Amino acid sequence: MSRGHAHRGRKDKVQEEIVSALRDVGARVYIIGEPVDLLVGHRKRWLTMECKKPKGKETRQQSDHRVICEVMGLPHVVVRSDTEALVALGAISA
Repeated sequence: MSRGHAHRGRKDKVQEEIVSALRDVGARVYIIGEPVDLLVGHRKRWLTMECKKPKGKETRQQSDHRVICEVMGLPHVVVRSDTEALVALGAISA
């Protein structure tokens, strides 16, 4: 197995847990992959969400997307757990 596949497998597990938690609270989740992992809608609010393992770093493309969102005032978050995703969505309190 190549290094890329091993990394992707770990990321996919984190992403699967996050997607499951988001859907459990009624969020609409689209797995888009690039430039970010998810497009998430909940209670008339949409945001892009990047799922990372605990020490994962953004790629250049992900960083560019984050900056574009900041400049345009669009909601974008990087999350590392299902709890972080639910807090970012406003489904639970921090």
